[in-house]
Amino acid sequence: RTSRDGHIQQDRGLSSWDLDPKMAAFCYPPHYHLPPFYFVQPVADTQEKQMEMWCDLLLAYCQHHRIFEVDGGCELFANKAIGRKLSNEAVGLVLAHLVKKGQGEWCDVKLKGKCHVYWNTPAQWADILSAWAEDCGNVNTICTLYELREGDTGEGTAFQGISQAMLLKALRLLEKRDKVALL
Repeated sequence: RTSRDGHIQQDRGLSSWDLDPKMAAFCYPPHYHLPPFYFVQPVADTQEKQMEMWCDLLLAYCQHHRIFEVDGGCELFANKAIGRKLSNEAVGLVLAHLVKKGQGEWCDVKLKGKCHVYWNTPAQWADILSAWAEDCGNVNTICTLYELREGDTGEGTAFQGISQAMLLKALRLLEKRDKVALL
């Protein structure tokens, strides 16, 4: 979660295996180390729960590591400690489930190999940016994408390091609300 000024705060609603994003190491849930977690379950109800667990884990992992796009090469999908890896088909099912839940969007709708991950939706990022601008007195101020993402302007905020694609999605939403003018 973020405060109104866009600074990262610990979310008390997360499960015990989620860590504050400022921490160095990601703590994996116990089921990450169980071999059956890496095989698509044949029973529909069990598979649905498995996909939910993968999506929850993926969102927490991406938020912790500030990852905005994911494909089958994401190291989360392979557990070297137990010698297990999700198949390409299983990764596709996880990403499709993420998209179906509205927590992701295909980078290429036809290929469906890479996915934008919404641990914050574009609308949430827009709200974070808007609150930051109001709280910091940056309304009616010109800022570049670089300044927001990587410069002193965004330093210490929740949106520091945000992907350019995600930043543009959020800014376009703010533009529709007449809060931003993109040049």
